Amino acid sequence: MQKKNTDIHKNKSFFNSYLVKDAFYGYKKYLFFGFLVVVGAVGTSFLTPLVISFVIDFVISNEVPNMPGFLIDIVKKADRDYLLDNIWIPALQIVLITLVTGVFIFLRLRISAQISEGMSKRLKDRLYSHIQNLPYDYFKHISAGDIVQRCTSDVETIRRFVSVQMLEILRTLVMIVISMTVMISVDYRMALVSSCLLPILFIMSYVFFKNIKSKFTVSDEAEGRLSTVIQENLSGVRVVRAFGQQQAEVEKFEKVNSEFKKVTTKLVDTMAKYWGASDIL
Repeated sequence: MQKKNTDIHKNKSFFNSYLVKDAFYGYKKYLFFGFLVVVGAVGTSFLTPLVISFVIDFVISNEVPNMPGFLIDIVKKADRDYLLDNIWIPALQIVLITLVTGVFIFLRLRISAQISEGMSKRLKDRLYSHIQNLPYDYFKHISAGDIVQRCTSDVETIRRFVSVQMLEILRTLVMIVISMTVMISVDYRMALVSSCLLPILFIMSYVFFKNIKSKFTVSDEAEGRLSTVIQENLSGVRVVRAFGQQQAEVEKFEKVNSEFKKVTTKLVDTMAKYWGASDIL
C-alpha cells in the first residue's frame, strides 16, 4: 500500500486524474446532463436573431433572408402573406424561444450548484479524514494557517471553478462551434473576417494563464501567512494580553495584511488588464 501511494505521488498526471475522478465520483450523469443543457441553451439563443432576420428580410421586405441553406428551403415554403397579416406569430415564437432558453439557463445553474456543492462536501470530508491520519511530524513542519487555508479558501476556489467556470468553458466552446457553423453557412468570407482575432485571443489566453499561476501561488502563500497570524493570536490571546504584546501583534498583523493586499492587488490588476483587453478585441 505504501509503495502504491508513493507511485501515485511520483506520477503527477496520474495523481491529478485520480483526484479528479474521485472528486466527481457519482456526478457523471449530472455532467452529461449539464452538457446537453448547455448545448440546448446555446442552440436556442441563436434562434432569436434568426427569427428576427426572417421577419425583417422575408415577411416585411420580401427578400431572401441571410440564413443557413437548410433553413432557406424551409422559409421559402412559408406563407408570407399570412405571416404579414399575423405578425404576432413570429413575436410569439421569440417569446417561446426566450422562455425555453431561460429554462435551459436555470437547469445549467442548478446542475452546476449540485455538482459544485456535492464535490465541495466530498473534498472537505476527504481532507478532514486525511488530516486526522497524518503523522505528528507533519504538523511540526507546517503552520496551522496553511492547513486552515487548504481546508477553506482552496476548497472554496475549486467550488467556485466548478460552479461558475467549468460549464461556462463548455458553453464557450459550444458557442464557438455553433456560431462558426451558422456564419460559414451564411457567408464564409464574413465568417473568416469575424474570426481573424481568435488566434490572437488564444495566444493571449495561453500567455496569461501560464504567467498567472505564479501570482496565484504568491497570493495563496501570503493568505496562508495571514491565516497563521490570526490563528496564533486567537489561540494565544491570553498570553498576548498577559505580557502586554497587543501593539506588537497588531503591527505584525498589519505588516502581513499589507503584504497580502499588495500581492493580491497585483494579481487582480493582471486579471483586469487581460479581461479588459480580451473584451476590447
